[in-house]
Amino acid sequence: MELRIKIVSRIEDLLSQEWNSVFPKVLENYNFFKTLDESSFEQFKFFYILVYQGDVPIGAATCFLMDFPLDISVAGPLKKLTDGIKKILPGLINPKVVVCGMPMGCGRIGISRFSPEVIEIIQQGLEKIANDHKAPMILFKDFTESYQNVLNPLSKNSFIRIESL
Repeated sequence: MELRIKIVSRIEDLLSQEWNSVFPKVLENYNFFKTLDESSFEQFKFFYILVYQGDVPIGAATCFLMDFPLDISVAGPLKKLTDGIKKILPGLINPKVVVCGMPMGCGRIGISRFSPEVIEIIQQGLEKIANDHKAPMILFKDFTESYQNVLNPLSKNSFIRIESL
């Protein structure tokens, strides 16, 4: 059966029982994300991806869009230079990025029926969000080693693994 995807910018646009049936049983459940949406974080725009096989949800991921400061670890005279560049070309030093995961915690993906196709469909959803918002980068933030097998299919699509800042 073919997989399909639904991408929303507010968790309320998904049925809570569908989300909770797939997303890991952790504090960051449907109600957590509903509260997050109502908090109006200006620096992040959240998205929720649900993957279906027929009418059954089998995968779920959260992501957010943000302006990412490439000079985050720069200090001293070089920081003054990057600050000057930001004033002239802000998008060069602070490009928009789509980040799979959470800004304030570990990344999590829910998959009830694992297959490499589920993560590929989630990747396609992230690419659609990136294209729609002109974000040149997609990142997966702070996923533990327990997700290594789930995320491995991404390496064939030019994703690389680096340690977190």
